[in-house]
Amino acid sequence: MAAELARRLVTPPHRDGGQAQYRRPASPAVRDDWLATLLDWAGEHLHLPLSNADLAAQAKVSVRTVERRFAEALGMSPLRWLLQQRVRLAQQFLETSDRPIEWIAATCGFGGAASLRAHFARMVGVPPTIYRRTFHERAGTASIAS
Repeated sequence: MAAELARRLVTPPHRDGGQAQYRRPASPAVRDDWLATLLDWAGEHLHLPLSNADLAAQAKVSVRTVERRFAEALGMSPLRWLLQQRVRLAQQFLETSDRPIEWIAATCGFGGAASLRAHFARMVGVPPTIYRRTFHERAGTASIAS
């Protein structure tokens, strides 16, 4: 939580050329217990290649119902939500570990490093290596100073 607050309050002193400000999209509150349960389950299974059909089977509803509920409650498709969650998980690993990009990609459900790099750069605005360099070093510096 502290890292998220710091990201919102502090601008990095140096940003590589053309780099966008780091920002994570806010997670909308889900008031639908049925959907909240499904989101929790999906969040625990991000490493799997989940589809709309997988989500519908888990919730024991039709694919169309899953798609409709996601659109109503979250304003996005189930696959878009899964992608956002996978990128957030990758951000956490990049900030807190020295694991290789290939390991992070597999653990977060991207299948491969190329897929992680493409989605990460599109959603965050920088490649994973630059993100790690910026935030992992900061986390290390902060822990040394305290």
